Amino acid sequence: MENLSEKYISYYINASRSRGNLADKFKEYDRYWEGDVNRKKSENDPASNTNIIHANVEGQVSQLIEQNIAVSAVPVTPDDVPFSETVRVILEFILNKNKMVRTLDIHERRREKFGTGVLRVTFDPEALDGQGIPRIDCVSNTAVYVDPCITDPYRINEAEFVIERIKKSIYWAREHYGNEVADMIKPNFDPAYDAPDEDFDAEGDNDWYVHLLVWTNSGGSLRLVEMTGCGIILSDSGEGFYKTSRYPYFFTPLYYRENSIWGKGDVELLKPLQDLINDLDDQIRINARLTGNPQRLIETGSGIDLDALTNEAGLNIPVNHVNSVKNLDAPPLPPYIENRRNAALQYESQKVIRFSDQMSGGGKQAGVSTATEALAIQQAGNIALVHKKLILQETLSEVFSYCLMLCEQFWTEEMAFRITDKKDKFLYFTPSSLGEIIDKNGKAKSAQFDISVTVGAGMPKNNAFIYQLMTELCSGGIITKAEARKYLADRFGLPITPEMPEDETQEGASIKTIPANDIEGSKLSKNINQNV
Repeated sequence: MENLSEKYISYYINASRSRGNLADKFKEYDRYWEGDVNRKKSENDPASNTNIIHANVEGQVSQLIEQNIAVSAVPVTPDDVPFSETVRVILEFILNKNKMVRTLDIHERRREKFGTGVLRVTFDPEALDGQGIPRIDCVSNTAVYVDPCITDPYRINEAEFVIERIKKSIYWAREHYGNEVADMIKPNFDPAYDAPDEDFDAEGDNDWYVHLLVWTNSGGSLRLVEMTGCGIILSDSGEGFYKTSRYPYFFTPLYYRENSIWGKGDVELLKPLQDLINDLDDQIRINARLTGNPQRLIETGSGIDLDALTNEAGLNIPVNHVNSVKNLDAPPLPPYIENRRNAALQYESQKVIRFSDQMSGGGKQAGVSTATEALAIQQAGNIALVHKKLILQETLSEVFSYCLMLCEQFWTEEMAFRITDKKDKFLYFTPSSLGEIIDKNGKAKSAQFDISVTVGAGMPKNNAFIYQLMTELCSGGIITKAEARKYLADRFGLPITPEMPEDETQEGASIKTIPANDIEGSKLSKNINQNV
């Protein structure tokens, strides 16, 4: 065990050193997002800060996550067809229990700020009263350490190891591992930054320690070792416990960067423009101060008390000679200063990241006089957001494929899944049975599906246009009234029932449903349709 812990600590240290000053860059980008830049250097420094970065980042985040998330399962072989709808119901159940809107809000903000978003998928055995559920979490970019040999975010699975660093309290360790283990942990120690023989003052359970999740790939299966930064092994799944060779981390770059797993973000692109605007604002304000409070030439024999010469109105100032004081008029502000600032605010940020006020329905463009023209411009400007959504959709498809794999391994009992678009109907199914379906030749095989997740990429954003579109699709018979009502209820939050008696259709034979009031008395020992 000691050799294993030393080996993993060396992995962590080497991966940390290979990141260089990445953590410092992330801190800087975060400061620009918060508006904590151009700090006052002297008493007369205006320290202007017109924060354009926060507005651009948050404007895009709100548009990237506003659409409903939909999961579909496409069978790979004819033998998988009877289970495709069942798989969709299971994955939608997982989606709803994981609060994906909140998770994606964090993920997309980090992707915009730092250039990369990282999702982690693990199985939480304690959730749902011990039934467990696949957990989808957004991991901090500064917490993930990948084998330095990997320089492509889409080839993480070729890494020798992936390590996640979590800062936890000694109190947490005491609650989960007992007093004996907690007393052995070296507090406030990080092997990547501190010398191993350095002494640290302990302050009781308020101290923290480095908790490492060390994932390694051996023989086509994953192994997870949880340990402290000082080398204490807390748990070991053993080799072959996870029946997959794929690491549970999914990287989504905003702008793919060559020879790096970390992408380029919008904050990095807007940072020079933010500095320029702040500098121009400083010049405008300094000139305004000089104009309103000009410098003065005062004759040495004027008899004026310089301390009494202030900007206060109505002062009586005794002087020996009335012409002994002369104001130095500040030169007028060159018009190109203000013009340059306006150009940076109105046009350059749009050119740099392809996002503008027009995307949010604000602003008015010259020469646009009709709603149709405005909508066309808005849709044209939506191309950049569509591209970002398409990349996100592919990542989410991989995430839910991983969730399905975890279901097959860990959900070995029959469970009740509420059908999302059927208010009080449930599906009974044992997810682990997907790993041993019978094909047409009578042989056992694992069901295979191409999982697809959509977050509204390419959909129009104008609500009036969407409402009109749904009305026309429904009247033309392309979609049913129930489908139209469901979409309008989900999209606009209208108090309408998506499903009505005349629109109900018979469920497929692959899904066994029961009314909610008949659940009692079922052979299920537990009903997992509850809040996590």
